[in-house]
Amino acid sequence: MLFVVALYTLGVFLIIVDSSGNNAGLGTDKLINLTSLSNYTIMGGLLAILGIVFPLFVIFSLINRPTISWPKTMNIYENYYWTYGFALYANYIFLIISAIQIVLREGNSFFIPLVVLASTCSIIILNTPENQKYFAKKSKRHRALSQNIES
Repeated sequence: MLFVVALYTLGVFLIIVDSSGNNAGLGTDKLINLTSLSNYTIMGGLLAILGIVFPLFVIFSLINRPTISWPKTMNIYENYYWTYGFALYANYIFLIISAIQIVLREGNSFFIPLVVLASTCSIIILNTPENQKYFAKKSKRHRALSQNIES
């Protein structure tokens, strides 16, 4: 996921330097035709939030496992800790942003296939049995049984 965040950081930097999108290989013709925007300033801001800030929060949460409660309400995977769901959300966001870039981008770029490949690999890794077991919430009954077995 850090690799994809680095790629998005480069993309946001290129958009900040030139909001017309020329540095990033984006043309404004499709943007103007598909949306009412004349440059990539708003898209760059969304890209910074969804492609950099949110994934960094998820990576920090995966490492430190903070005891904050508000993310638990947004986790649709009730049997898993919220960090598992948010890691999947971040990768799904990467795939959606890549699909939008395929529509808006004129020409070819190495960026989109790398993001799709990295996000798909992250989703596969998160869904391996070992990782699902690691992120699975243990019920009180399961904890009691495992304590009895260990003692």
